[in-house]
Amino acid sequence: MVAAAAPRAGQAQPPSSSGSSWLWTTAAVAVLALAALQARGATAWLQGLLSCSDRFPPPTGAASDVAVVLGYALHHNGSCTRPLQSRVEVGVALFREGRAARLIFSGAHPGSGLRNVSEANAMAEYAAGLMPPAPRGLWLLEERSTSTRTNALFSLAMIQQQQQQQQQQQQQQRQQSAGDGSDCSDGSGGVCSVLLVTNPFHQLRSYLTFRRAMREAGMPPDGGGCDSGGGAGGGACYRLYVAAAPFAGHRGYGPWPLDALADQWDFWRELLALAYYAARGWL
Repeated sequence: MVAAAAPRAGQAQPPSSSGSSWLWTTAAVAVLALAALQARGATAWLQGLLSCSDRFPPPTGAASDVAVVLGYALHHNGSCTRPLQSRVEVGVALFREGRAARLIFSGAHPGSGLRNVSEANAMAEYAAGLMPPAPRGLWLLEERSTSTRTNALFSLAMIQQQQQQQQQQQQQQRQQSAGDGSDCSDGSGGVCSVLLVTNPFHQLRSYLTFRRAMREAGMPPDGGGCDSGGGAGGGACYRLYVAAAPFAGHRGYGPWPLDALADQWDFWRELLALAYYAARGWL
């Protein structure tokens, strides 16, 4: 082979590619940064499309009997991710302000992570840091559910079980004070209000799933004599509401593009979940 001839003195040198590639890299990073900032606002808007707290809000000035705070993914160290922290913050605020008499933290162990802790337990730990000390018997843990469907089934079973236990314990008192208009907290035939606490992107599926599960369990949330103060058979009549919650973007997954991608994934995954739940007849 013949070696390439060395450039002669005074001959023009070919332009260096290092300078232009650096400029292109800087420009690409700047464009991605602007896109991510725009995407965060667009993602909040997209997630808001799946919100339904404005359609099913709790009555103004009324306290719900129980607020169910739904679980979400944990960090690998077992701590709450930012969307889950937001759910807990809303639930604790409702409890502190007297708008929820009890809280149920619902979520099993996610199956990964360094700590052997359930989503419900992680939520309770975070809640205790927001409002110490945690009230005994008023913050309950449901640690078996692994989906929104089982969130509904197991949380509603807890509510029914508490009603039955309280009904047995207070049967004599209720007979003496029959017709006093009590609510579901004492197991009598009043109106029991269940308030769902979750992020905007998860509200629509949660509401539809709980509504379906309540009907399957004989706890219809939209009928059965609620207007007359009692449900079918003299039991409690149920109402289902959704608490308003702000958009809470991810933090801590790594570089900010990963957090933005996680926010986007929440929305698109939720659309897939809605289609799947509809196909299974869970909505």
